[in-house]
Amino acid sequence: MRSIFSKKSALALVLTSGLTSFVYAQTIRPDALEPIEIKENAAYVQNFDGVRDGKYPSGWGAWNVGAIQQGHQQNNNPRVREAPEKENMLKLFMSGSAATTVASVYTFNKRLGFKNGRSSDVGIYASFNTSSVPASKKIKVTFDALVMRNLYGAAGGNLINALALQYRIGSTGDFKTIDEAIQNNATIRETGGIPAVQKTVSFILPDECAGKPVIQLRWITKHISGAIPEDTASLPSFAIDNFVAEVQK
Repeated sequence: MRSIFSKKSALALVLTSGLTSFVYAQTIRPDALEPIEIKENAAYVQNFDGVRDGKYPSGWGAWNVGAIQQGHQQNNNPRVREAPEKENMLKLFMSGSAATTVASVYTFNKRLGFKNGRSSDVGIYASFNTSSVPASKKIKVTFDALVMRNLYGAAGGNLINALALQYRIGSTGDFKTIDEAIQNNATIRETGGIPAVQKTVSFILPDECAGKPVIQLRWITKHISGAIPEDTASLPSFAIDNFVAEVQK
């Protein structure tokens, strides 16, 4: 009996190990995000205070869209295409700061943000269901936009980057750029949790965003001017906070 049990246990272990490997091998795509419902008479608020253990809030995620680049063609600055098909959702790390130099996604003291590197151009995604919003209504989004790390005029040279807001209807396909939210400036910050630049911005989403089962927003870097520094640790980092989506009265 002991021999039979051992064989069964070994088989179960192999099957379980195989299943585990299969699960972790799955590619987590933007279209897997559960849309957040936007209601006509209730604002959706997300301040990221409850983010714990590296888990994104429901409906949110981040992907590496590609290697960093500079240029002024509208099709790639900022990028409009989504992350490559085989790209997994980026891990969310806790406790980023202006001193953070490693490219990834961070909470930045209860804010959601990212630091790019030579091989990364990060996009933060959020998915929404606006089916209950009448086509005659407009959806307004408001959030704090922040530049965390900024070495302009020092190791960062003359590089000016912006954080741009984009949208698309559905969960696949190209994005359209709405506008810039914030740019880095001459305020140097390379330590601590205080942003180099911070402002509250509001955007009215295009009319086509109302009455849809899925729309997605994306925050991504746009190159404005200057050269990308050789040491990409000197690139600025960006974050958002206090996000609100509401239907205008």
